[in-house]
Amino acid sequence: MFFSPTLLQLHEQNIPVYILCLSKGDYNRLGNLRLDEFYSSCKQLNIPNTNYRVINDPLLLRDDPTLDWQPDAIIGHVKNVIQEWNINVLLTFDHQGISKHKNHVSIYRCLPHLIQQTKGRIKQVFVLNTVPLYRKYLTLIDLISYVMKFKHRPKYCFLLSRRHLLKPYLAMREHRSQLVWFRYLYMLFSRYIWINDYTRFS
Repeated sequence: MFFSPTLLQLHEQNIPVYILCLSKGDYNRLGNLRLDEFYSSCKQLNIPNTNYRVINDPLLLRDDPTLDWQPDAIIGHVKNVIQEWNINVLLTFDHQGISKHKNHVSIYRCLPHLIQQTKGRIKQVFVLNTVPLYRKYLTLIDLISYVMKFKHRPKYCFLLSRRHLLKPYLAMREHRSQLVWFRYLYMLFSRYIWINDYTRFS
């Protein structure tokens, strides 16, 4: 939903991408359905089925927008895939989690502990910048600004390329159980369909 421009651009540059999802989305008791939808969405975004994993830990990592996850519950799973997949760069949410979803914010809060515990294996961490609500849905203005100021745009930035214009929509369409009316508006207007810019975490 949020990282499509990044995933598609990295694929285009032949940079391998791995996805760790820390819950199967069982908030509305639709976890198994949403798991299948997630797999189908990854396929649309060119992610091989060997390059993603979904954690199902309803006790410690329950899908709930009002619930803070504890750092230890997150770090154990992340450390496992860092070692297994030989990861040295992480991309994740910033301190506002794009939508202020507490599960997302919890991931950001565990980063200092994660970096310390991975003993230098992780070389760089980037967090996806949350923008104010008015910018989140005034995508055209942001997009024009980025194109006009190409040389001065943020250093860590991915734009959706013309050749991939339909990909984010096809990926979102796979999440049929979540396509309530406002998500269609999201698909039309959200900047995260078109632009991802990051801040390097330190």
